[in-house]
Amino acid sequence: MTAPRSDLLDALERSLALGAARTAPDGALLERSAGFERLLGGGPSLLELVADEQREALRRALHALAAGEPERVVTVRAAGAPRERVLELRLRRAEPADGTVDVVVRDRSELERIERHLMHFERLRALGELALGCAHELNNLLGVIGQLASGDAGSSEPGDRALLQRCAEDARRLVQRLQAFARNEEPGLEATTLEPHEVLADALELTRVRWQREAAAAGITIEVEADLRPSGSVLGSASELRQAVANLIVNALDAMPGGGRLRVASRREGDEVVLEVGDTGVGMSAEIQQRIFEPFFSTKGAGGLGLGLSLVSEIVARHGGRLGAVSSPGSGSRFEIGLPAVDRERGVPARDGAPRPDGAAATDTQPRRILVVEDNAMLRRLMARHLRDDGHEVLECESAEEAEKLVESAAAFDLLIVDVSLPGRSGLDLVRGLRERGLRAPILLITAWGLDLSGVGASRVLTKPFGVDALRRAVAELRPDAS
Repeated sequence: MTAPRSDLLDALERSLALGAARTAPDGALLERSAGFERLLGGGPSLLELVADEQREALRRALHALAAGEPERVVTVRAAGAPRERVLELRLRRAEPADGTVDVVVRDRSELERIERHLMHFERLRALGELALGCAHELNNLLGVIGQLASGDAGSSEPGDRALLQRCAEDARRLVQRLQAFARNEEPGLEATTLEPHEVLADALELTRVRWQREAAAAGITIEVEADLRPSGSVLGSASELRQAVANLIVNALDAMPGGGRLRVASRREGDEVVLEVGDTGVGMSAEIQQRIFEPFFSTKGAGGLGLGLSLVSEIVARHGGRLGAVSSPGSGSRFEIGLPAVDRERGVPARDGAPRPDGAAATDTQPRRILVVEDNAMLRRLMARHLRDDGHEVLECESAEEAEKLVESAAAFDLLIVDVSLPGRSGLDLVRGLRERGLRAPILLITAWGLDLSGVGASRVLTKPFGVDALRRAVAELRPDAS
């Protein structure tokens, strides 16, 4: 037995969560289906059936159709319905064109829920990829640090200290990227005007452990050909570009297990500055070249994550540049990074924790009485040592309770440096309590979490990891009358 037409349409509307109606140009309802009423309810006008805050958008859509636009789609919520109940209205001029509007309403609530879950899973996937990428980069940096730290004092070279400082700075930038992602922020590009040949020189020095010390220990020879002549300036992050070039150098070394020649060079080509890294290694087939920039694609087997070139590609894209490779089996490979050239005069002010253009750090020549509250003994002692070297009187403690006793019993402090994560009571509780007791001295909060700590009572926040220059700048800027 065939169901009546109205019953069939009603069944279709129920199964598809749809409804249909026809309105006058002003939204007055002329016809409606049972499904339409189930989704939006009853009433004389379409405008009255949607939530108050969405009526103006719906009214504009109706006016646009009356002016000749063929179709509009509006997302609404039925008046009085919960916010998670999302409906889609598809408005179309009726045929023949008599001014009326055909309306199809569809319940998108489940689709919206699924999309939210998919976005959540995509974010988790991206976080995993970012974390693995940062782990990859940190492993490279820790490898250099470990080699330098394990050498005898007599075997160290003059540039080792500067190299350790660059490693620490690059590691700090990696942590900042993870923090920005956790706060759902764009990582941002800390741009300064750079000389690419200097970036190449830094990357070569950063990888010296691999191409000189480890190669010699393995009984192989890596000949380095470096053409580091000035070739123009670019705008970008020295830390990120150093990472990118160092990754290319490490890949080149991996491609020459029996030794060979490593070439790094920079040159100007029109409006670009080109950074080149080449090797005389095993080379790549055309098939492999098509996939080398894919995340997790690796030709190193269990020895590689397949993230090095993917990270290089991401960094170059953030700098508005291009990345290319030329290779063939047995003939080595050549990678090129092309970056937009800029005038040297286009300077960008240094940000907190970043080296200033002139390489100088702000210092404070006025001696202060400073209390450092940090439970990590190594970091606390290092901060105190650097501050004492600058002429300050420094007291140290590792908990909020100790800090309160010192503030109550000791002479007044000119500055407090407080870690957020303390054992027992947090640094935030300490700051609030001290402010409530009338403490007016400036407070520098330090945190590894990259949190928004405005309104807590701190004068300034410094995000870990930070260098001694950033600490000195913060201390210099926080005068005793700051609060």
